[in-house]
Amino acid sequence: MKWVFIYISLAILLMVFLTARGINVSCDSTGYLVAGDLFYHGEFGAALDHIFPHHAPFYSLVLASAQFLTGGVLDEEDRRARPEFRVRRILWASHVSVFGFALTVMGMFLFGWHLGGSFAAHIAAGLTLIFSPLVRIFTWAWSETLFLPISVFCLLALFLYTERRNVIWLILSALLAALALFTRFIGVSLVLSGCLILVLTARKPKQLIRAIPWVLIACSPGLLYLGIDRMTAPAPNGFLYQAAEFLKVCSRDLAPIGMFVLLLGLVLEIFRRRDYRTVLLWWGVALHVLVYSGMMLAICSSVSVDPLDSHDSRLLVPIYPFLLLFIALALSRLYKQRQPQPAGGQQDTNQEQDAAAGP
Repeated sequence: MKWVFIYISLAILLMVFLTARGINVSCDSTGYLVAGDLFYHGEFGAALDHIFPHHAPFYSLVLASAQFLTGGVLDEEDRRARPEFRVRRILWASHVSVFGFALTVMGMFLFGWHLGGSFAAHIAAGLTLIFSPLVRIFTWAWSETLFLPISVFCLLALFLYTERRNVIWLILSALLAALALFTRFIGVSLVLSGCLILVLTARKPKQLIRAIPWVLIACSPGLLYLGIDRMTAPAPNGFLYQAAEFLKVCSRDLAPIGMFVLLLGLVLEIFRRRDYRTVLLWWGVALHVLVYSGMMLAICSSVSVDPLDSHDSRLLVPIYPFLLLFIALALSRLYKQRQPQPAGGQQDTNQEQDAAAGP
């Protein structure tokens, strides 16, 4: 467990340094922060009116909780003034970013340990700490600061269920998926990919049926809040334009850290070692990346939301932790293949021994 605390400490120190002068804000941030202040003062109707139907409410609720815990109260004069010029003074939003980034690094370490052993865990956590497009998101008062750690832990809990068939992990993953959808409406992609993973990994009819209550639990909070009229306005951009912007963002942010390593590692994993569990977990992560990317392209090209912009990778950041995880697993596989193989095929059990030992 010492490495978990070390990486959490590094994440906290890094984010405290980056947000020492306050959190960055945008138009979306203003809505979140004002709604959070309204929630804090008990004006729930006004808070929901302020963010509905553009944003899900969970991030604003967490900001209200952080405001309560840290004492960041706006006086009446500030609340009557134009809040968009005063939110930079509200430091409690930065506490949420620090907490979210620490959880993300922790989740990446545990995810890497579960899938690839200690080497993959260190690579995954290290890449998360230094990958600037991901780190930069946590310096803004955006809902991604909660959506990212929730997504990582949701898939981790889901994979632990597929391995151990313990209902507790299934319930935990469903609750986390519900929080993801309650944080960002695109969290429905996590629900869809989670449902597909449950269906594809079911070995008995009973396990297949469990996907139904999982989806109901995961979707219920978001469906109670989701604004249907948000989906009716025409889109300003077409699918081909959005696809081009998608590729520009990916090539700019991901090419420098080795997409070739990702693809090579994936090929080696599939064709060299035919281990059902490992391959299935690899493709489970890939499935979520594909589902999220496809839904984001479809939404941005067919409904009235902020379009993808090659100069701003914010909408694609939720898939970056899983792409970094892919790279960590690929490097871990290449590293283990270069190690001398002990007698008795002990190399093939190193990963399982790491997982059993725990971080």
